[in-house]
Amino acid sequence: VFAERDVPNVLVKSPESLDSIADILVQFAEMNRPQTYIVDKEGRLWVGGFVQEHVDVAGGRDVLTAGEVIFVKNGSWRVEYANNRSNGYYPAKTSASFFVNAAKDAGLKCPDDLSETFPKNGYFTDLFLHDKPFFSSFST
Repeated sequence: VFAERDVPNVLVKSPESLDSIADILVQFAEMNRPQTYIVDKEGRLWVGGFVQEHVDVAGGRDVLTAGEVIFVKNGSWRVEYANNRSNGYYPAKTSASFFVNAAKDAGLKCPDDLSETFPKNGYFTDLFLHDKPFFSSFST
């Protein structure tokens, strides 16, 4: 059974900031289900708790990057896994540094890059864009 679902988004200022949603983080990690995150234009990391839409996590803030993250706690919280998967913002692979810097600025142990990027070749390839209504191939 999930914890209370009315938990608001969490601004991660320090590893201890994640303690307010520890039950949610543990439950999601046990299911191998990541948290939704955004990094706002001030470089601050926000996580959604039960909020799974990046636009909702952003709450009207401008966003530098977005994706999914799994945190684990062994003494202190750390980033176990992170990616740039966001079908609301489509962040570029190059936006990984915004996440890494925000996590490290908050005092979290974090790898120097994302665990995975989506899609693997980026969002602006013919393969990804071919089924979008605005796409027209220039290679005809």
